Amino acid sequence: MLSLEVLIEDPELQINGFILIIDWSNFSFKQASKLTPSILKLAIEGLQDSFPARFGGVHFVNQPWYIHALYTLIKPFLKDKTRKR
Repeated sequence: MLSLEVLIEDPELQINGFILIIDWSNFSFKQASKLTPSILKLAIEGLQDSFPARFGGVHFVNQPWYIHALYTLIKPFLKDKTRKR
């Protein structure tokens, strides 16, 4: 999240938006197990409804099976516009 805060300081990115590429290669199953549905929902709502940035897309690389499972949990909380990106 701190990196996102730095990005939104750039006026050009505020206008044009940006694309996130998230590398999951160093994210362990133990870390993923700490992400409860309520924490995931809070994070998604914060990024969709409160974060002053335009996301052109979010792409995952090196995504292990448990990240796919987490995405399945958060998918119902995503707005249609976000889901299509």
